[in-house]
Amino acid sequence: SNILDYVSQASGVPTGGLVEHVTTANGRFTRFADGTQICWGDVNVTPVANTPTSAPWVFPAAFTGAGGSDLAIVVTHNSTVPGSTVLEASFGNPTATGADIFIYRTSTTLTFVRCVAIGRWF
Repeated sequence: SNILDYVSQASGVPTGGLVEHVTTANGRFTRFADGTQICWGDVNVTPVANTPTSAPWVFPAAFTGAGGSDLAIVVTHNSTVPGSTVLEASFGNPTATGADIFIYRTSTTLTFVRCVAIGRWF
C-alpha cells in the first residue's frame, strides 16, 4: 500500500514500500522492492598531471555479493573543468561497498567525477 517508503524484504519477499530514495554523505541511492538499487554521487579526484590518479568511492548504500558480484554496472563521467582535458575516467576494484575511480588528465586541477552504480540490494 506504500509506494514511496522504506523498502524492506523478508526472505526475498518485499515487505515495505515499492521505492525508497535516500541522500547520504557519499551520494544518493534509490532502492526498488524487486531488489534493484541505483547509487550515484560525485567523487573528488586531485590528479597528477599526465599520470593515472585514483580516489575511492564508497557507495551511498551497499550492494549484495562479496566483491561486488551482484554489481551490474559502474559508469563514471567526468565533469568539465576549464583549462585542461580529462583523457580518461574509469573505475576498478569494485566491491559490495565501493570502487576506485581513476582519471588521467593533463593538469592537476581538482576534478569531480560523476559516478553511477547499478546492482542488487538483496
